[in-house]
Amino acid sequence: MTLLNTHPDPEGSVPKYDGNIIRWSGYHSTSEEAENHLKEQVAKIAITENKLIVSAKSDFVNRHFKGYFLYRYTVVVADKK
Repeated sequence: MTLLNTHPDPEGSVPKYDGNIIRWSGYHSTSEEAENHLKEQVAKIAITENKLIVSAKSDFVNRHFKGYFLYRYTVVVADKK
């Protein structure tokens, strides 16, 4: 008997990857700086990925490090038709 026969099929246990959601985090000193960063990155994503931007948002996380605050970014894209 081989190992392939003794282990269950992992197909159902792995979560599916959604390539239309882009997420990252960054530290910024002000919310205006965070919004400017998001606008710059959205423009870059639209050009490099060659996709449409559906939505883009930044979320303030109440964590700080040396005077900077953590922001989480989420951009949803869609294929161009």
